[in-house]
Amino acid sequence: MASNGLIDYVPRSFIPEDLDKAWLVIAATDDTDVQKTVYEKALSKRVFCNVVDQPELCSFIVPSVVRRGDLCLSISTGGRSPALAQRLRRELEQSLDPFYGDYVSLLGELRQLIIKSHRDPVTRKQLCRSLADPAVMAWVRDGEWDKVERWAVSLCDTEAANIVSNYRH
Repeated sequence: MASNGLIDYVPRSFIPEDLDKAWLVIAATDDTDVQKTVYEKALSKRVFCNVVDQPELCSFIVPSVVRRGDLCLSISTGGRSPALAQRLRRELEQSLDPFYGDYVSLLGELRQLIIKSHRDPVTRKQLCRSLADPAVMAWVRDGEWDKVERWAVSLCDTEAANIVSNYRH
């Protein structure tokens, strides 16, 4: 990252002024005193700080992340076992079907249509909850687009059919 100019790499010991223009810092040294100092200075300057392998000295965490389109799953062990979090992430990546990315996008578009076409908040809430129906998820996964389209039109109107048609494979 330093060679690409994405970060500044300065090979020297920490000084508090290093935080003057920072909004985020990650302390990753083998010196616990330095790490505690970095955390305390960051805290006093209102800079987000993550001290590697010391969750009690963190104002934010860095979870392992699995993405499928707009679906984002985060795994954290609270700093107790990053290796386990990474292993679980790899397992989820292998087992989480890629269809979820398109499924979430489809549901997002249908949700916007529901919000636009239904003024009553109770009705909107009920219809939006129905978007997570397991039967619909199975239809999308199995490519049963005619069923998905009929269901979507029943929620909103014929505009839903146009949305569904964009996802047919």
